[in-house]
Amino acid sequence: MKRVLLFLVLAIVASTTAPAQLTITSTVPTDNATSVAAATTISITFSAAIDSSILAYPDRGVFTNVDTIQVIGLSPDNRTISYSAHLTPGRAHYIVYYYVKAASGAALTAPYIFYFTTAASFPAPSVSGTVLAGTSGVDPANCLVVLTDGPISGGGKPNLMIGGVSTTGGAFTIPHVANGTYYPVAVKDIDQDGEINPESSGDPFVQGSAFTVADANVTGVLLELAQLQPITFRAACDTATAQATKLPADRSLRLVSCYDPDSLALSSEWKFEYIIPSQPAGARLRIGPMGCEFDSLDWWGKQMLAQCRPVGNLAVAAEASVFLANCENDGGRAFRTQPMGDSIAFYRYLNLGDLRWNEFSSMITDTSKNYWGASYWWGHNTDTMWIQRMIMRFLGDFQTGAILRTTEVRPSTDPTVPEQISLTQNYPNPFNPSTMVSFSIPSTQEISLAVFNILGEQIEVLAEGAFARGNYEVQVNGAPWPSGIYFCVLRTTQGSRTTKMVLMK
Repeated sequence: MKRVLLFLVLAIVASTTAPAQLTITSTVPTDNATSVAAATTISITFSAAIDSSILAYPDRGVFTNVDTIQVIGLSPDNRTISYSAHLTPGRAHYIVYYYVKAASGAALTAPYIFYFTTAASFPAPSVSGTVLAGTSGVDPANCLVVLTDGPISGGGKPNLMIGGVSTTGGAFTIPHVANGTYYPVAVKDIDQDGEINPESSGDPFVQGSAFTVADANVTGVLLELAQLQPITFRAACDTATAQATKLPADRSLRLVSCYDPDSLALSSEWKFEYIIPSQPAGARLRIGPMGCEFDSLDWWGKQMLAQCRPVGNLAVAAEASVFLANCENDGGRAFRTQPMGDSIAFYRYLNLGDLRWNEFSSMITDTSKNYWGASYWWGHNTDTMWIQRMIMRFLGDFQTGAILRTTEVRPSTDPTVPEQISLTQNYPNPFNPSTMVSFSIPSTQEISLAVFNILGEQIEVLAEGAFARGNYEVQVNGAPWPSGIYFCVLRTTQGSRTTKMVLMK
């Protein structure tokens, strides 16, 4: 799950373990074609049939300055993919294809770039130079070098004007460069996953100093790769405090979060979300090692935040590293390091603030306080959803980071393949204060497993979301509840099941 920067949707694959090499054999327009119609069809033909899943991800593997491009489809032999495109009059265009897989499993081993223009001729100037490994230690060959019309650092999203690819030793030449001022950028996908994200994956990145092209070649551009470092919670708080002064005076911070921090709670992006009563939409401040940027919250996000109390004084909040260390010591490390197989991925998520309106709501007993919350997930992504296999959640004290409560949903040891939904009677029953609940689902589907009191009020959600087919068990902690009768309800797309539980203290 890496966030792809909109201005860096590109990747360079330097090597592959695929059984054979996939190449591009021809393109329409051809390389260096001139006078191309503004409304045109672009097609790329490969040396073998390509994986048809490319149609589901039309932006993946393609890097271009064509503003409007849409997939038409594949040829009958699956070797040619076609696009409808609307090109900018009088402009040089380029397309880089990268990380395309064949149906056989073969893949492109190097990027393929071609140029065409709607004008009668290309601009004459070129820009050349060298990409250096720098502190990254990464081979500078097969980096993508691109000229942008503005700086990327600081959260900017400039246009990608023209590009090229570095060769052995890092040398590059970008042809067809129109007059103007440019910022050179070099990037490389070192984990060869078809995505570039310098902030989270360690993909090396560099932005050079601006220069101007004026009817002459520019030579000797040096770009030294570096790997960006994730930032701490406290550094993000300091930046947020300074940057939030750009928002209206009636702003109110309601939630702080980060996705997939490392074990030291260093993250590639911290999010600070604000309610602004004087404006129709709230604001989200994203802070990462390349700078920070604001974006607007959608209607649902604003409504959720409006119900939350202000986060309060961030200076007295526990360090994220302290809270996460407590999570690790309280079962998180064992949960995270268990063998799950290559097809299952692990992610975690940290939240700080009023957590009554998200997945931690059922763990909170004192609704007058703010908390730290951490989710540990094992699962995998499909085209449409995240499929959960195991979940562990931690609720922590806002000021100390001490763990207050944990919940866990895990596959049971029952090897039986379920053929229908089921919810077994909790054991032990009666219980004090904990008991085990098991449930089964015969297919991947959205489920909800919750506990209700005798008045029909929901008091805790044990599991929620899309789960893979299988048998699961949940440890239920009734310590915060009074003695009495409770009902455990499993809801699925195929029906519901209910069992009665008795808590005796």
